Amino acid sequence: MDRELALLRRAANQDGLITRADALKLVTRQQLETRLRKKRWDQVRPRVYLVTGAPRTRSQALRAIFLWLRRGFAFSHSTAAALLKFRGYKNEGDVELTRTRRTRAARGLRIHFARRLPNEDLTEVGELPVTNVERTLVEVAAREKNLKALVDDLLSKKRTTLDKLLLALIRLNPSGSSPLWPLVDAYRGGEAPTESELERLVLEVLTKAGLPLPKKQKALYIAGKLRRLDFIYEEFSIVIEADGYITHSSTEAFESDRTRQNEMVVSGLIPLRWTWRALTQMPNTLTSQLRQLLISRGAVLPPVV
Repeated sequence: MDRELALLRRAANQDGLITRADALKLVTRQQLETRLRKKRWDQVRPRVYLVTGAPRTRSQALRAIFLWLRRGFAFSHSTAAALLKFRGYKNEGDVELTRTRRTRAARGLRIHFARRLPNEDLTEVGELPVTNVERTLVEVAAREKNLKALVDDLLSKKRTTLDKLLLALIRLNPSGSSPLWPLVDAYRGGEAPTESELERLVLEVLTKAGLPLPKKQKALYIAGKLRRLDFIYEEFSIVIEADGYITHSSTEAFESDRTRQNEMVVSGLIPLRWTWRALTQMPNTLTSQLRQLLISRGAVLPPVV
């Protein structure tokens, strides 16, 4: 009786559910099979059972999946959107999740595969692993009928930021195919990020590509003038200039930029001009060009993985 009570208490704390592993700590394999045969327990997922009579709920269905899979997965897409309380999403229908292992289809599930589920893309709702706001938004964007209203809502409630969305897009949709790209572009005023945002993005792109990081905000005398360079690989005389549009849009700024660039070339520096649009839409092209240039100047770099 004490064991039976312990089982019921365990199940009561888990929406009426109990795992095979927990059950076998308290009953024999034969006793477990007897419960199943007599319909005192129902198997709801592999090695997960429901005590007969416990009400079936959505939270119970999600917990059953959690008790079954435990690791290497997260609720994602529309299910994550509902759990994160995105406007217009209801916690109903098939459950969507992402796994890092190939899995056969299972009833009531839509399973996506990902090679990795990094911690930076995850959060928790209760004890359930869920893709975070930014990854979830990237994943549902193509299906969302009123994407702008959803993004407006998330931004106005400070549940994400444009910087976070941009970095998520760089990681998850480098091809630029997501409808979030033009929307984020519009929010940021086209090619008009702040200087600090541009510099952070350059470092993010370089880090992701596995390239060494240059010195930042280095002041050098060039053609007799003290110039502050955004980024420089001093050993290889390579400069990266992070260009926004607004700060370079006037005729005076245009002429000053060309003079500055010519002075760098005459001084033996190789300037690369990286715009915000290029950094977000074609980062791999930029880093591939930089990698080739570094190698041509004698840099020893790790192979591309």
